[in-house]
Amino acid sequence: MRTEVVVSLAALGASAWVPVNYHQRNFKLSLAATMDNGAALGTGTWKIQLTDDDPNLSLPITPTSITRAAAVATVVQPGHGLRTGDCVIVFGSGDPVNLDTQGSDVTVVDANTYTYAVPNAGLLAALPTVRLITLRVLDHATMTGLTVATYGSLEDPVRAVRSRVTVAGAGNLRLVVTQAQGGTGG
Repeated sequence: MRTEVVVSLAALGASAWVPVNYHQRNFKLSLAATMDNGAALGTGTWKIQLTDDDPNLSLPITPTSITRAAAVATVVQPGHGLRTGDCVIVFGSGDPVNLDTQGSDVTVVDANTYTYAVPNAGLLAALPTVRLITLRVLDHATMTGLTVATYGSLEDPVRAVRSRVTVAGAGNLRLVVTQAQGGTGG
């Protein structure tokens, strides 16, 4: 048996995270990224990103605060350990500091503070019930800076993958993640 997940992205930015079974014995993912219209991305470029953190099962953290100024949310979370380009998923806070499961890239200000983009409307501070999950993000070793259909694989366990269009072009980028069903490691 095989599991196949397809995500499509039509604009600049990242697709939703695709969780995978990282406990699988003989871990292997097949990755295929193509344009829906069969053409090249034109002047656009894209890459595949990975995380060792689980976007579904990570324990939510309560930050010290989240505030919004214009289209930027600022999170105070002492000792966050993130790098610019990592991902944050925020929930329970109310708009606009709330994010969906896709999350948003962070820009690190210092060891205790980072920011992410939000709409320029809504609440100026998060509700006290806010929780967040942070994901450390890595680029695939060879599937980066690409403009044409590419096929690759991963043999080192990860917990989720996504595609990211880094320079907008024409068409939709389609990522197909296939994982054979096998036993779990022990």
